[in-house]
Amino acid sequence: GCRAKIYGGHECYEEVRAVNMDEEADCRGLLAVYEALAEQRNWIKMVDIARVCVMWSKGGMYLDTDMEIGPRTFPEAEMHDDNCWLVRDEEGVIQNHFFRAPRGHGFIRFLLHVLSSNSLAEAHVVQATGPCAVTAAHGMYSGTRAGSDALLLLHTPAQQGEKAEEGEGDFFTDAEIDALCFRIRSRLIGQGYGDPVGKYARDTDTGVPEGD
Repeated sequence: GCRAKIYGGHECYEEVRAVNMDEEADCRGLLAVYEALAEQRNWIKMVDIARVCVMWSKGGMYLDTDMEIGPRTFPEAEMHDDNCWLVRDEEGVIQNHFFRAPRGHGFIRFLLHVLSSNSLAEAHVVQATGPCAVTAAHGMYSGTRAGSDALLLLHTPAQQGEKAEEGEGDFFTDAEIDALCFRIRSRLIGQGYGDPVGKYARDTDTGVPEGD
């Protein structure tokens, strides 16, 4: 069965600290970024990072506490498979209010590196650690990986009145997300990661399967 757990500030810090020292995650420097965000009192970026750290070290399912649960359920087989499940809205943006992945999934590790390099460099939280960052990371990762670390997308319609017009709210165009991908890739290379495409690719890409 499944057991719910809510993480407080101290527990989030400990999760980030543990991932920072995790050799498999290979994301040293993440704790320094997290502490710098704390000095800025940028709680949203900190929470965005902490949730991904928990997914890396624990696996399971993450949900924002203010989410309204819809009709989609996960059969037992899906709850414990090796896929990473993400939610994409009708505008093509992958949201970060939901993750479902096994412990140590390759995309979650890649996302940790993206958030580590993005958090202080990008001013807008949506691009730094939020949905646009996740969307950019997905685009970079899914173009390099085989089905051994499959990414499955759930599609969710926008709630009535929620769809933003271009130039308003948190809406970003495809061109802006492409530019974010370029900045992310450049920063990772500049920080000594090498080409992130080469670093995280183990096999020839076979595409990203679409979830129902």
